[in-house]
Amino acid sequence: MLRKNGILSFLAIMLLIIFAGCKGTDDNLIEENEDFREEVKSKNTIKIPNDIPGFVKMSDFQDIDWSKKATYIDGGDLIGNKGKAAILGADASPINNTPKWMWLLWGVKDVDLTVIGYEKYSNTVSKVLTGGWTEPVAGENDGADAHLPSNVELPKAGNWAMLLYCDGKLFDTIILDVKKIVHTN
Repeated sequence: MLRKNGILSFLAIMLLIIFAGCKGTDDNLIEENEDFREEVKSKNTIKIPNDIPGFVKMSDFQDIDWSKKATYIDGGDLIGNKGKAAILGADASPINNTPKWMWLLWGVKDVDLTVIGYEKYSNTVSKVLTGGWTEPVAGENDGADAHLPSNVELPKAGNWAMLLYCDGKLFDTIILDVKKIVHTN
């Protein structure tokens, strides 16, 4: 009987030690999840549509600096990179919807604008403009040198990089956290 109690006590202590060692903080779990996502991303290939414009390079996606998230410019409704490119209306979700966004550009005029969407974790590349990959910009608007009103659409919510090409050359990248907005009555 004494030997049986000793074995049970030993097993109980061992289980406590094992379970205590498995406990982690939420911060550690988040960091481990991010590490896992980066590992998965590095193993996945980028899914590029067959009809993507020929001037888009694989390195354009690989060189994205995800830490440079878009910001609201001068406390207004424009979100993007001040003095380079911004979007008016980006608060309207393009998931299962086709809202109108206004693309604003500084430092260029009379160019064709191509917008390529790239989602960070799924490696999904998507057409953003519903009218096609590329559309011509119009003149000055809202303080910008050029603008393009367009309907937009994305296949899923996520961390999206909007790669903007002017006349086939990478001009700027706008990093957005695109959420699916659910309307309730």
